[in-house]
Amino acid sequence: MPPVFDAYDHREIRDHVRLPVSIRAYAPGYAATALLLTFFSILSLYLSFRVVAVILITFGIVVVPLLWFSDKIVFDGKRLIRTGILPRAWFRLHGLRTWTKLRNVEQVDTVAVGSFRRGGRVRFMYRTSIFGDGPQIVFSGVGKSYRRMIRAVFPKFETHILDCRSLDLRFYVAEPYEISRSASELKIPSADVLESWIRERPSRSKKGTETMQEGPDRAEQLKLTANQLRVSGSLVRAMEAFRRALRIEPLNGWLLFDYSRCLFSLSNLNNDPRLGRRGAAALRLAERRASGDAELLERIGETYRQFGFSRRAASAYQAAIERLGECFRALIGLAELALDEGKLAHVVHNFSAANMATRNAALKRWTRSEADYFTRLSDDDNYMELEVSRMNLLDKLDRWKKSAFRIALYSIPLIAVGLFFDEPLVADAGWLVSATAFLTWAGMNVVFRMLTPRIPYELVEDD
Repeated sequence: MPPVFDAYDHREIRDHVRLPVSIRAYAPGYAATALLLTFFSILSLYLSFRVVAVILITFGIVVVPLLWFSDKIVFDGKRLIRTGILPRAWFRLHGLRTWTKLRNVEQVDTVAVGSFRRGGRVRFMYRTSIFGDGPQIVFSGVGKSYRRMIRAVFPKFETHILDCRSLDLRFYVAEPYEISRSASELKIPSADVLESWIRERPSRSKKGTETMQEGPDRAEQLKLTANQLRVSGSLVRAMEAFRRALRIEPLNGWLLFDYSRCLFSLSNLNNDPRLGRRGAAALRLAERRASGDAELLERIGETYRQFGFSRRAASAYQAAIERLGECFRALIGLAELALDEGKLAHVVHNFSAANMATRNAALKRWTRSEADYFTRLSDDDNYMELEVSRMNLLDKLDRWKKSAFRIALYSIPLIAVGLFFDEPLVADAGWLVSATAFLTWAGMNVVFRMLTPRIPYELVEDD
């Protein structure tokens, strides 16, 4: 396999983070448990079971928050360790490790799980999931502890283990004051001034003049600041920085790629299809300007797939393979596209090819297990029927638990109306519906977690 050029090497973050680094684990179960205990403590008080109410509210607002506060992810330089009391007890009960070594990590995925607007900015809340031979490590955040964890852990990984958003965090996460200082030095206007500009196409009248006045160093500085602004949520200011950088280097494929992702983010947040079309156009232009850069084509294909352009994603992946040979992420992307279309033979072929394309032991183990799993699905009709039934049931449970939670919340105003107007029948009906819905929601969550793992093939063989 020919060596793969890492297009990100020149942007690597060289922060020296003091170890160990810790962050609270992402565990929504604590919030769900606290909510249920608090609700049923109020119900017990309504039914005059005061002792039960005191016990439940103590656990709900004291014990559970303390357990959550102690549940952390600690990175000591080589391992990611889960330290919570309940997780450690659960892992030991089942004979599992409480830590994952970095060399055993197979995938790192990051999603923006929420956002809110403030002062012309978008505040992203990121959630990072690390998969490997050990417990799944999940943490989320947007503050200083999250940034420290990212700067400590992500540079340890090979780039093809990280998805696009994780790469953004690895190379462009920075402290707010540093980003603000860089933007001020480049004289990037505030978001309020630039808000109206994003809905219009950039003017090209000054392109030649600005290109003559600025050099490649200026373009690199603008590109770095633009991406830092984009990752931090200052999308409008990032657009202006990208515009200035593109006037200096209009043929830079990586710059066009980053610019397109900024456009897609703005399109999703503003629900503006015109910005989405501009993002797609910029991404196609980045594909044309890739100039044989297989890693750029892999990332373009990943972005195409993320935003629903399956055919163009397949084309970008194939171009990466043709230009460089065996590209690991391109082969994984083709396997995922084939899975979307139900072509199991293609899935097995691409995972097997990806297994041959990497020398990383963890990735070899993962791709081999995926190829084996889909081979069994393809060859054994009974196993496929069981797995399809499991997936269908998971989809139904996901819809049902969301409906149950909404019913529980919508019934709470009924309780308030009954209590305010002294109508016991209305209040009792609200309590009954809410309690039933909350219990159903909790039970469905437990069943959903039980059904999430794949069915071991050995069980089918034994039968």
